[in-house]
Amino acid sequence: MTVFVRKLANKIASVLLNNPTTNWILIVTGYDHLPKEALRKNNYNKREYLDKLSPEENVGYSLIPEIQKLVDAAQVRLRTFAVEHLKDGQAILDIGCGTGLFLKRFNEDSFEIYGIDLNRAFLDKAKAILPKAHLFNANYLTGFSAPRKFDLICSFSVTMYIEPSRMKAFFDKIYDDLNPGGYVFIQYSHAMSFTDLLYPELTYIKYSPRRIDKIVSQKFITIKHEHFYDGHKVGWYDKERYYFPDGTNTRLDTLENSFILILQKPSNAS
Repeated sequence: MTVFVRKLANKIASVLLNNPTTNWILIVTGYDHLPKEALRKNNYNKREYLDKLSPEENVGYSLIPEIQKLVDAAQVRLRTFAVEHLKDGQAILDIGCGTGLFLKRFNEDSFEIYGIDLNRAFLDKAKAILPKAHLFNANYLTGFSAPRKFDLICSFSVTMYIEPSRMKAFFDKIYDDLNPGGYVFIQYSHAMSFTDLLYPELTYIKYSPRRIDKIVSQKFITIKHEHFYDGHKVGWYDKERYYFPDGTNTRLDTLENSFILILQKPSNAS
């Protein structure tokens, strides 16, 4: 099969298997994981670690200075929150810890550090920079039995890979894995257009803040839910757009288009 024919076949398959009509049927029936598997797209656990790339680039971040400033700001914000809200010796879990980019900020702190990731190669790199961390190669939703309760569970750029039919289960498990009074700190790519609300792409999902609100309000106290970098509020989707810093003003796939979600499990919860 020529490269052209292969690309054409993949394009046709994408149109047939990953469109709003088909996707809604798959969501309702609980089979919305199928497009990712069939198209082999954004199959995170299959990625290889490339030594020619930096740890940041391997997990999808750009080394463009403007992007690095955003990553650094997110790392600092996480650590600041932990230092202000946790006590020495309390436990932090990073879901989708990758190469350890965020957990490394806690190397000099007294917190108990845990990380979980689907990609074994990335975890092998994380071990080198996280000497005191407990790392697990598993699927958080289906293959992870928490060794303890946590006081802070964080996650960065992971919800895009969680299917809509499993999102409630994702937050339910986080709730169960937290100590009473424990916190959730999540950065996620949010809906940037009305089209995003229709789930046109199940291999990379941009969730509506309003949908997330509906799910988490059932069990959690919401402390903060707003644009990560400038703090503006959004309902169904965001009309205030930032563009990837390549000078074209066309790409919306920049970390600057992201939301922060900070939750707390009620202190009187069981």
